[in-house]
Amino acid sequence: MDFSDWGRKLLEWYSGLLSSELWVQLSFLLAGVYGIVVFIGRMTSAIIGIHAFFDKFFRPKPHPTQIRPDPARVLRAVWLRDVNAADSRKREPFTSKIPIISFLNMKGGVGKTTLSANVGARFADLGARVLYIDFDYQGTLSLMVASTANQDRVENNSYKLLQDQSYDAIRNSVHKFRELPNIGLFAAHYMLFRDEMELFANWAADNPEFDIRFALRKILHSEQCAKDWDVVIIDCGPRFTTSTINALCASTHIVIPTILDEPSAQAVGYLSKEFRDHKAELFPDLKLLGVIPTMVAQDPPKRRRPRFNDLEEEQLDAIEDKIFETWGDGDYMLREGRVPRRVPISRNADKIAYLVNDEARRVFGRTGDILLERLKNEGFSTSWTN
Repeated sequence: MDFSDWGRKLLEWYSGLLSSELWVQLSFLLAGVYGIVVFIGRMTSAIIGIHAFFDKFFRPKPHPTQIRPDPARVLRAVWLRDVNAADSRKREPFTSKIPIISFLNMKGGVGKTTLSANVGARFADLGARVLYIDFDYQGTLSLMVASTANQDRVENNSYKLLQDQSYDAIRNSVHKFRELPNIGLFAAHYMLFRDEMELFANWAADNPEFDIRFALRKILHSEQCAKDWDVVIIDCGPRFTTSTINALCASTHIVIPTILDEPSAQAVGYLSKEFRDHKAELFPDLKLLGVIPTMVAQDPPKRRRPRFNDLEEEQLDAIEDKIFETWGDGDYMLREGRVPRRVPISRNADKIAYLVNDEARRVFGRTGDILLERLKNEGFSTSWTN
């Protein structure tokens, strides 16, 4: 018996179980059930599609997740400890005769090093003797200066500024360059991370009489340093390490570069909170020189007044609110000093772009001049300007 015969006999056997009338009714019933299932499936698909359409256009914007730091941080307690309270009371008053400017943001990739290098180059171009201090152990500022001066590398020596010694003792350690006669450099490398962690651990554990927080202040506030240099530019790492604390305790001013997006606005808020936590005890004289918007979308060369898109304007307002919480009222958001996204700047990122490209010279010359005018208004001598 072949397969077709077997199948026909099986069908006849099943058909004999029910009468023809019942088979007709059963067929209609199964067809109805199938139709209902199909209808429900298509209605479900339609409802999902409509929901997705309205959800796309009318769903409120999600708020970015914010990670709030624990107020009882161990590291903060260490930095603010009063083991050397007597030394702090005896600490000399703020006596720097030259501007010492730290460039800092808690978020990387905002153009911090590029801004500090090029603003310093603008000052040097105007006649100032500029001392760069690289406190970011990636060493990007050091590489930029060395590359511009046609040198392969420079020795890591900025760790010396964190030790208990005078300016006269480290004066001859400054890197100087024939191609950049107005510029000096204390360079950094990845070894700086190890060096500053070792210095911090020894200070925190052994409680020495030397207060490591004010090592740089002792060096830069000396009379001889003010005779050798007109401006000090410090490139800080995006973290509150030994070197960053030293930079803030020694500086007269801070500049905060920031991209105009939500993560960067949050970073400025976090930085502002850190300032509130530490400022009164460690650097009460520190002033905010300005917040510089970087990598902005629009900046036509012939346009005098800045233009920002809607997203950038929204972030400008958010950052200003964060700044107000720590620094109070003031014209701190330097819109006119913005730094746009420019191919010539990014193409020369391994050098000090101001010194090798006309477009970078225009952009950073504008920013540097705004900062210089603010320093003049605060009474700092700028007799070195040409």
